[in-house]
Amino acid sequence: MDIYEIISVGNELLNGKTLNTNAHWLAKAITELGYFVRRCTVIRDDIEEISSAVRESFERRVDWLIISGGLGPTYDDKTLKGLAKSLDRELVLNEDALRMVKKKYTEIFDHGLLKTVELTPERIKMATLPEGSKPLPNPVGTAPGVLLRKGSMNIICLPGVPSEMKTLFKESIIPIIAKIRKGFYRENNVFITGIVESELAPLIERVLKSNPLVYIKSHPKGREEGVSKIEIQVTTTAEKPSIALKRIEVALEQLVSLIVEYGGKVDEKSTRSKIEMLKREYPEYPMVGVGALIKQNDSVLLVKRAHKPGKCKWALPGGLLKLGETIKDAVKREVKEEVGLKVELVDLIDVSDYIVFDDENRIRFHSLILNFLANRIDGEIRGSEESSHVNWFKVEELNSLEMTSTTEKLLKDYFMKDQDNQ
Repeated sequence: MDIYEIISVGNELLNGKTLNTNAHWLAKAITELGYFVRRCTVIRDDIEEISSAVRESFERRVDWLIISGGLGPTYDDKTLKGLAKSLDRELVLNEDALRMVKKKYTEIFDHGLLKTVELTPERIKMATLPEGSKPLPNPVGTAPGVLLRKGSMNIICLPGVPSEMKTLFKESIIPIIAKIRKGFYRENNVFITGIVESELAPLIERVLKSNPLVYIKSHPKGREEGVSKIEIQVTTTAEKPSIALKRIEVALEQLVSLIVEYGGKVDEKSTRSKIEMLKREYPEYPMVGVGALIKQNDSVLLVKRAHKPGKCKWALPGGLLKLGETIKDAVKREVKEEVGLKVELVDLIDVSDYIVFDDENRIRFHSLILNFLANRIDGEIRGSEESSHVNWFKVEELNSLEMTSTTEKLLKDYFMKDQDNQ
């Protein structure tokens, strides 16, 4: 299994000004991809500190080193200087990176947010990278990410702004590391009462002896109405998702049995619902729902779905993002598979972030609803009268349709607010 380390760069992380959410997010994302994060390090904006930290990771034979922060235009953005020193390489102007920076500032200038699009020394600084670097496009900000190698160690530099870091990681890094993935991470969490952690500890040890490939961690949650409450996390990584799920299920059954035998109580509802959730056949990572609003001239494409017998609602064509798949590719694939249309997506209109809960109102994940304009649509609309039907609707017809709640909200935000104001 590949070993990862994370270095977070920034004085603000060490003086208490900023909470290091980047390391938390990256560690979780990497773990869920089936990899192992061995160490997270926080260092100051100092060339010597950065250089030393990178060398230490190399000496520990790390496979992937991820550095966040310090890629910007200001004097204290020193990550690339420190990285170059650790690699004994020169900092050189990277033409690809320069084009990325220029394009970004041109876009900002065109929106009237800048006085000049001139490539100042501060802007050129963000395109000056260690020799041998590959710049990574930053869809959200101006500073490109960086990918390079030292021996067998892959080094990734990401911006420190959380939204930029996350987007760049999802769109540029996941497709790379997903191709060499060897393991699948799974976890389950249950809550217990009526037993304190010191009493729970020997029970966990007994289960671990017969299940050495799982990790069990207890998290005390204080007391509710005088009763001790503990969350138990069970995790594992295996070569197949089904194997990982089976390991967790076996270990949980043994542990629950011991807890009940000791006199403790388990929240059976949360245990059952979470196991069932894990057994559903979702894509590996990330678990993201993709919906596409396909608009052509003044018409919108919607799909009719049956949620309850005798009742149908209109929704956006969509589905789930597969492992290593870009958002645009997912939208194209889902629309073609679901309604038989080949679309060319040219303009991202809006992105909304939703939280979706299971029937027990316990499990949640993010679902992205994406709206695209289509400049070309080829093929015949495919639909089954029994299961679904697809149709183009004029914008003025949308008010008369019974739509799913997320579709209705999205369309009202985008189209209907203008009608309501007329």
